[in-house]
Amino acid sequence: MNPSSHLGQEFPIGELMTRFTEEWNKRREETDKPVTRIASFNLLVVSRGDCEEGLQEVLQGLAKSHPSRTIWCKVDGGREWSNSTGRLHLGCGSHGDQVCSEQIQICCSNEPQRVSSLLLPLIRSGLPTHLLWWHAGPPEGDLFDRLADRCQLVLLADSNWSELCEVLPSLWEDRMKTEHSFYPLSWFRLTKARQQIAAAYGRSEVELALPKDIGAPGAFADLLTLWLRSLLPERDFQSGAVRIVSSAEAKVPTVNWKDRQDPLKIQSNLDAVREALDRPYRDPVFSGIVHKIKER
Repeated sequence: MNPSSHLGQEFPIGELMTRFTEEWNKRREETDKPVTRIASFNLLVVSRGDCEEGLQEVLQGLAKSHPSRTIWCKVDGGREWSNSTGRLHLGCGSHGDQVCSEQIQICCSNEPQRVSSLLLPLIRSGLPTHLLWWHAGPPEGDLFDRLADRCQLVLLADSNWSELCEVLPSLWEDRMKTEHSFYPLSWFRLTKARQQIAAAYGRSEVELALPKDIGAPGAFADLLTLWLRSLLPERDFQSGAVRIVSSAEAKVPTVNWKDRQDPLKIQSNLDAVREALDRPYRDPVFSGIVHKIKER
């Protein structure tokens, strides 16, 4: 299926539902083939106006592989609520019946109660709902809590790993949130890297060489270290069967075993989001990592 994009023009947010109906009617009138609206889940996306790099690529890629109703809220602290706007993106295939996914894009001010009251009624009932919190600030506060309460998977894309570590245990271990799973996007970007390390483990001594960071370790280095420490017995580290070293020579994380030095494969944001959406449940392995974070 070769997707095409049907992008609506920007309009005042009060016209959202009227424009939504008009756009779908227009799509049906433009073809003699049936137009089928399909979604396997709702995806809430929250971003800040100045932190959207890479997000458009992720959403465009998801439209091709994961049909959904995507409700993307771009929060702009300098915008008045009366100036809130919406746009509609209808992605349809051109082969046979037109199977369409929906993207509703909203630009509005940072008023948590108003924003949540606007977004939540747009969720299609009967479908799983997930949240992609894209560099939108710490995962806390009224807006985050209201949206996360409606979501099975909460995916946190944030460049400040140390701040995320401070709140992750409380999110994961909240007794009122046992039906929700909270993951940093970095965890899924490391899936292939973890597979590489697991394949080497047991065949020989394994050395995980991490780039030497200035200050606190980054998300990739910290997650890989926590993952190994939470899964492997302490005797493996004491005997030298597994070593974790910081190397000034390592430009990227590398697994060294036998006579090999294999750079670890870091997945793209798009592939990581796809994998997270395919596995939205709570992973006991990641629970062990959260416990390690809490112990520090």
